[in-house]
Amino acid sequence: EVDIPFSLIYSAKGDTDSDAASSTQSSAVGFSLPVTLVHSAGVPAGHHAAPATLDLGQSGDAFAPYMLNSIAQGAAEIVLSEADGTLPHDLLDGIEFRGYGDRCTTVIVTPIIPTTGDGVTCFMVMGANPRRPYDDDYKLFTQLLSRQLATSMASVMLFEEEIRRGQRAAREAALD
Repeated sequence: EVDIPFSLIYSAKGDTDSDAASSTQSSAVGFSLPVTLVHSAGVPAGHHAAPATLDLGQSGDAFAPYMLNSIAQGAAEIVLSEADGTLPHDLLDGIEFRGYGDRCTTVIVTPIIPTTGDGVTCFMVMGANPRRPYDDDYKLFTQLLSRQLATSMASVMLFEEEIRRGQRAAREAALD
């Protein structure tokens, strides 16, 4: 709670191939990459920074441009900071910061790629602890957290695939 004053997790659907994103980044016509909010902590329902759905190819709202930029940069972590002007100040207005209650001045947008390597399946957006600098140790913390999520996502995806295989086998057996 102290190190993550707020967080959002968006599930990605569609083609998150970095080539597709980079080739359409300058011309978003016809490009669609919907994401759906699946988790929110510290952000009130209906807040402008956390819409329930976004289309990264069509929207400039909330954190959508940063998620798209992350894909275009090869699924890189994006660090936004009020100090360097990359984090719009009003984007965080009204967020109920957990931990110390201090306003975040740094936000990290991290794409999550399951260890199965199937492309970006979700995005984690989290506020950094305002009482700590975003340094190499903090970066290691966010990388470890994203790896843990990636491993969990891979387990879920493998389990779902096993269920689909079992259902296919049952249908084929019923037909025989």
